[in-house]
Amino acid sequence: MDIANDAFSKASFGHSVIPGPASWTQAKRRMSPSAPELRNHLETMRNAWQASNWDAVIAEADKLLAISPSHANALKMRLRAAINAGQLDKVAQSAIAAAEAHPSTAFLAAKKLLSSQQVEDAAKVLIAIRHADAGTIEGFDDITARVGSNLAKAAAELERAGDQDGYRRVLRLGNAVAPADPVLRKRIIALRNDVVDQAKQTDLEQDPASFAAAWEQVLKVDPRHPTATKRLATAAERTGTPERALELWSRLLDIDPTDQVAAKRLARAAGQAELEYTGLVTLYQAGLAAPEVDYVSRLIQRVRRAAKLALRGGEARQAALHLALLAKVGQDDDELQLLRRKVAAILSKELSAHRREKRPAEAAEVAYLLLQIDPENVPALTAVAHHLYQTHAFTDSANYYQRVLELKPDSATHWLHLARASHRAGDLATASAAVTRSRELAPDNSASKNLEGLLNLKLAS
Repeated sequence: MDIANDAFSKASFGHSVIPGPASWTQAKRRMSPSAPELRNHLETMRNAWQASNWDAVIAEADKLLAISPSHANALKMRLRAAINAGQLDKVAQSAIAAAEAHPSTAFLAAKKLLSSQQVEDAAKVLIAIRHADAGTIEGFDDITARVGSNLAKAAAELERAGDQDGYRRVLRLGNAVAPADPVLRKRIIALRNDVVDQAKQTDLEQDPASFAAAWEQVLKVDPRHPTATKRLATAAERTGTPERALELWSRLLDIDPTDQVAAKRLARAAGQAELEYTGLVTLYQAGLAAPEVDYVSRLIQRVRRAAKLALRGGEARQAALHLALLAKVGQDDDELQLLRRKVAAILSKELSAHRREKRPAEAAEVAYLLLQIDPENVPALTAVAHHLYQTHAFTDSANYYQRVLELKPDSATHWLHLARASHRAGDLATASAAVTRSRELAPDNSASKNLEGLLNLKLAS
């Protein structure tokens, strides 16, 4: 994957309007692993770690991540094992994957890659960390500047050697990781001007293929170039590829959310590609999903029809996504309320089945969708909170348990769950208050009594 290009090409297209793991909005998925299955992989991986068998740690982490791609512990252990083993190719790959969950560890990997002269890989890791929005990491700006300077030198060498493809690749990467570097900036501007001048010499009517190829070169240099994006979107419309047109109009709208022409063309492309949900999501994210606007109204009606068809076809999850989007754009009437109740009933049964079968990840997947149309569903809130705790997302888990307790304030069990999650998140004050409340409601519960004692010791120290 060209991370430098990808870094600046992500627009609203294809993104879910529903926050949460991407797998929770996919129509077809592998069955989520059971808790015992995860524990077995973790135990094997930890045994290998204790034996300093780094190859075995990486191999077992790969197996675990194949069934649970966002597992935080597996991501971190694979990365640390690759660093310890000095396997630089796996260091880069693992650091990029772990950047969101473990940005500080990924930053250590970037520094190791830089010291080992793996400058391009170091740049890709730094870009991934920046996209993770990890906040301030000490030394990040200094390392980024050093990587940018190294890439500027590498670009100059590639240009002297006549390697234009390599020159452009390194420049794009350098511009993505260190856009303020004056040498890189000067070179990328010159390159962009050159490819734009070449693209302007082509004609859509006379040679559509050459026209598209030339303007694609512009996007490779500057993925947010508005003129290139607009011309390629128009070309995609004329050549009968509405999916590509939708992607490009979405990108243009991401560049300029006030572009009403792009919004209208996007809506038309969405209809032609039968991707009305995607189109409406993009307009909603841009703040342009006003139902009184004609082209928005048409998309809303098609999404509404798609929700009903999904329900009739037994696709309750797909129906839930569509109904949630309709609610976000202000659509609420008797028919939609009835549809939401029907879908909620189906998803509630599915949730109960997964909980009986002790599949917390699959239960959470269904529960999250259920919450989009029934935000006060206690079993769904609990299922998501439980899964987040199991995957070590303790702060998020605590937030969900707090939502449960707003609806069930006298549940000693949920107060204990909140205490545990807050404790693991490092919020000892909340944990102490929660376990105290749990003890008030169920004085004889040994688990809450033990946790209370542990918290008192920690607070005293």
